[in-house]
Amino acid sequence: MEKNHCFLRIEGALPEAAGELLQYLATYLEQHKLDGPYGSDPAIAYATRPWILLFCTSKDPIVEALKTQTWGNHRQFLDSIRLCFVASLTELRAVLSALHMKPRVVDQQDNDLLTWWHDKKQGQPPALVVAMGLLDMLCERQVGGPSSDRFLSIRFDQLASSLALLTETCRFLGNARESWMAPFHQQASHRPTYLVVTDHDCLPPLDLTSLSAPMDSPNKNKTKQSVLQTIYGILLYYLAYIV
Repeated sequence: MEKNHCFLRIEGALPEAAGELLQYLATYLEQHKLDGPYGSDPAIAYATRPWILLFCTSKDPIVEALKTQTWGNHRQFLDSIRLCFVASLTELRAVLSALHMKPRVVDQQDNDLLTWWHDKKQGQPPALVVAMGLLDMLCERQVGGPSSDRFLSIRFDQLASSLALLTETCRFLGNARESWMAPFHQQASHRPTYLVVTDHDCLPPLDLTSLSAPMDSPNKNKTKQSVLQTIYGILLYYLAYIV
């Protein structure tokens, strides 16, 4: 898998966690603002500045974070984060599949993701694809039981197939960058589209050294630890880094 894909565990209240993620993304955009063709030319650098596609299930934490936190110089980079709200795993998969296609007719009055991407950004691929709270989408609704055990309802096959589709889409978008840069007639360093998956209080932390350790302790938490190890193992296979 692409070595720069990563999984971010963000703790704390949800608005603060959303703000921490936005700060992380704004910092990334600031550091890579000159990555486009003719990056040193102010006009072209602005028109071709990197952007981020952020999938999330609710806008409320993000709106709250924008209202309550101080952004300073980072505020100018927030405009380059495109939000896409998906209510379920099915909707996420539908949008990811649609990213492989072009709209038949670009109507400048439309504000959907595909039209915006092909009209306003001229097909420029995102620098990052971020799946905020992916594990929450995978958790089946439970009646009763502690909220800390939500991860037990995650199906391994759904987690693996979702990460496979996300990483394949990033690979497709990264390859599309070469076609997008062709009209500029400039040799530029190839930067793939990277994937960031975030989690907020769904998975408990895990000592990564335990992934290869045998589980022979006959205690009642053996099943939970086994499930947790398997989930982290799948995440590590597709994302390489856990932060």
